[in-house]
Amino acid sequence: MLVLTFLVCTFSSLVAQSAEIERPRLISEQLSVAYNGKGESQELTWEKALLSLNIPGFSPHVESNQWSVTACNYDTALATLRKIRSQLGETSAYQEIWALNQDKVLSVCSSRPHDDSPPIRPQGRSLPRRALSDYLYQLGSWYFYKRQYEPALANYQRVEKMIGAPQRAYAAYMVMRTLTYLDRPDEAYRKIEQILADRSLAEIHSITGNYRFVIMSNSSYLSARQHISPELAEKHLRWLLSIISVNPENTTNPQQAAKDSSDAMMQLNSYFPEYDYDSHAIDWWLENTTPDSPRMQAVMSVAPKVDLIDWMQAKWAYNIFAIDWIWTLHDGQNPYWEQ
Repeated sequence: MLVLTFLVCTFSSLVAQSAEIERPRLISEQLSVAYNGKGESQELTWEKALLSLNIPGFSPHVESNQWSVTACNYDTALATLRKIRSQLGETSAYQEIWALNQDKVLSVCSSRPHDDSPPIRPQGRSLPRRALSDYLYQLGSWYFYKRQYEPALANYQRVEKMIGAPQRAYAAYMVMRTLTYLDRPDEAYRKIEQILADRSLAEIHSITGNYRFVIMSNSSYLSARQHISPELAEKHLRWLLSIISVNPENTTNPQQAAKDSSDAMMQLNSYFPEYDYDSHAIDWWLENTTPDSPRMQAVMSVAPKVDLIDWMQAKWAYNIFAIDWIWTLHDGQNPYWEQ
């Protein structure tokens, strides 16, 4: 035991002195923790999965770029490949067809070079029942990552209508996402409600419900392009109120409920700016005119009926005095004085 303790201490000392032990190149062992605390990248795992299929002519794409950040859903692709192998067998020829088409999709959303050719429709009589819906879903995703949202939407909608299609639930989710990217947030929001009301789509209820925060965020990439209606702004405001009124301890998932409540409070705050950005009026909620902002219109509609919204608006109105008053003293033409 004494000898073993000595060896462990000696080994630990060597590790502390050097992040990597010098050895012949072919058997060099990396002892340091992977960059950013992460292990092998999902992109590299995907490449290994394809290599294990022994697809004729396939060669890996990933070399030294295995630590790059990518928006591709490699984890979803790997999970789908595992399901296909589990259902059809590890020797099924279809897994190669699906994997090559999926690699075309992933090549579009990644930074690696690609031939820009779309997925190929599988041919043959021995194909599994899922082949057509898989192909249409992959084609929709190929268009989506190329930012060609209209054809992407059409393909996703076709898959959603195929009862029994393995990707039907995620096709419905992608219909909602694509509508958002097409600057049709009212339709996307209604799609969320339809999905959540459909028990057959239960596997995507969690991520779909959370996407309401994404659609209505005023700080995301999409917000600069979106044009929400006053009706949608009010619907979302009332939904936010319902979220913060729920006690997380009384829910089936307290952690998620607490996170939703925190996100809801952040978005509630975005409904109450210090002043109207267009007119710079600090008492716009008392004017007879209707504000241009859909969120402000929602507050004007809900505040007389909900005390919390009325209180929050009144509380935020005082921020102009706390932040801008010193500057207005040096600007006689500031709209503040007109108010």
